[in-house]
Amino acid sequence: MLVLICCLTIPFSALMAQGKSDQNKGKGKEKLEKLKKQLKKDSKVAEDEIEEVIEDIKDEAEKIKEKSEKSNNGNAYGKNKGDKTGKEFGKERSEMARSEKQEKVKSLKEKSEKNEKALSKSDEKIEAARKKLEEKRKNKEITEEDYDRKNERLDELDKEFKKVKQAKEKQKKALEKVEKE
Repeated sequence: MLVLICCLTIPFSALMAQGKSDQNKGKGKEKLEKLKKQLKKDSKVAEDEIEEVIEDIKDEAEKIKEKSEKSNNGNAYGKNKGDKTGKEFGKERSEMARSEKQEKVKSLKEKSEKNEKALSKSDEKIEAARKKLEEKRKNKEITEEDYDRKNERLDELDKEFKKVKQAKEKQKKALEKVEKE
């Protein structure tokens, strides 16, 4: 009986084993197909990302080229002269440069005049302070020490004022020279 049971169970177990392997084969194929689909999706996403990175690199390279081209051209005044000839464009450009120079000279003159007015006011204030100090000394409202100390301070201010005035005169001469040109 044991032999009979063994004889019957062995082929049956073999059949069962074959059925399970067929089921496993089907599941394996499904998993394989799912993995292939996932790989295709992932590869498409990766390709898209690679293309975006390549486009970004190309854009950056173009920007760098544009910057390097722009920096080496100087002012490029005659580059976009339109339908004008070189002579016409040159005349127009020189007129523009002269007018710009004249405008700058005018603005410098105005500033110079304002500074001169301020300098004259400062000079008047220093002289008024000296007179006031002398009056206080004559009226004996201050001591000799205070007078000497304040007078030294006024002398220092006067020296500084003279330096500024000399610098202003040099600036004025340079401005006049530029005007003549």
